[in-house]
Amino acid sequence: MKIDEKLVKHVADLSRINVTQEEIPNLVSYMQQVLGHFEELSKINTDNVEPFISPVFESAQENLSSRIFREDSKKDSLNVHQVLKNAPLFQEGQFKIKSVIDEI
Repeated sequence: MKIDEKLVKHVADLSRINVTQEEIPNLVSYMQQVLGHFEELSKINTDNVEPFISPVFESAQENLSSRIFREDSKKDSLNVHQVLKNAPLFQEGQFKIKSVIDEI
């Protein structure tokens, strides 16, 4: 994947991070380094490696389901007005968002 100025600006915009023009070259370099590390990791053969499981997770195995899962219960849901009152933009009872698919 090619990391360029346009991609850095796009990711910053999606992340709602203000990036100055002076910061962009350093971010391009940094993102290229990060992807380089992932490329190195993807070369490692992990076919015979067992998945890591936390010792805390293993010791609590018997109580796990009671701590993670809860019983389903019916509750009143929010109405449209309650849901949309915290939305930055809405139109005709629906969330309105800026398109992110066609920007690249």
